[in-house]
Amino acid sequence: MVEKWLHLDFEAEGPWGYAISTAIQQAIKAGKVPPARRILSQMPLHIHTRLSMLSRVVRRLHQECEALYERVKKHNPEHVSRAGHKAFVFRVDDDLKYCLLADIDSFIFEIDACLDLFINLNYMVHGHTGKNISRDESRKLLKNAAAAAGQGNGDPRWFHDLDRARNVFIHNATPYIAVDLSEEENNKYDLLIMRENLHEFSDESKFIRLSGLNNVGRCFFKAVPIFEKFIASLYG
Repeated sequence: MVEKWLHLDFEAEGPWGYAISTAIQQAIKAGKVPPARRILSQMPLHIHTRLSMLSRVVRRLHQECEALYERVKKHNPEHVSRAGHKAFVFRVDDDLKYCLLADIDSFIFEIDACLDLFINLNYMVHGHTGKNISRDESRKLLKNAAAAAGQGNGDPRWFHDLDRARNVFIHNATPYIAVDLSEEENNKYDLLIMRENLHEFSDESKFIRLSGLNNVGRCFFKAVPIFEKFIASLYG
């Protein structure tokens, strides 16, 4: 039996969710909607916690990639593979390698979890305001809101790219990684994330680039205030 414990401080790190919480309380006070269920009133805090976790995963991922690229710069010619030529593998520290893989997995999972929370919050707010929708419709409405705000020139493909990364490379495979040296002369590197140990990279359906995941992350963070504004507006 637990007899003593300490609760840790989980104060919000920023203003995210304030607009939605305020809209809920004002609508209740004005008699527009009934009192909110606890799960609805707590949802902004759940999302805020996930966003705080995700920002730290992004920071770690950046640090690990920088460390890997610095190590990669010390490769020898016999380590460089090309189409039709398989070279020797380049060895790196196991902790760096597997922490990087773990954080790639965590990055995809946390963005997906955050998006699911937004979808559920949108679904619940629609129900709270008397506009019942399905969760599929909730996702489509958020995607449309992002498109209307100009993401992807009206086609926010990061939704699709996130689904692909989650379904193919995380749920149904173990990720392998290689480093793209194609622009090494310009001091540019990219991480190639594979679902099998590839020996050539002509078929882009078999791998994703870290730069592509970075784009998903950038688009997601830009969509966060768009989602907040859209959901809060439902109480207007």
